[in-house]
Amino acid sequence: MTETQGWIAGLFLLFACLVYTFWPETSSQPAQKTQLDYLLERKTSSTKTSAISTSSSRRQVSEEDFNVCSAHSLKTRPPTPAEIDHLHQHDLSQKSETE
Repeated sequence: MTETQGWIAGLFLLFACLVYTFWPETSSQPAQKTQLDYLLERKTSSTKTSAISTSSSRRQVSEEDFNVCSAHSLKTRPPTPAEIDHLHQHDLSQKSETE
């Protein structure tokens, strides 16, 4: 093997290693959701739900149904937007500390 062939082989191996290292990953699994992603999704869905419930609040509901629904909504309360924003700020501060 001549010196030129050695350089060509070395450059080819270097190029192959760089391509292997930096090529985008093609994974069949969906990305894992963080707690913050889950809460942001809940925040948007809860605002949509509240918009729907306010538009349909004109119709009459019996007092018994109202009490059952309000008791259930109090038990399964989603996190408030303030709690979600606090977690989001905390997550951003942790990312900036690690960098």
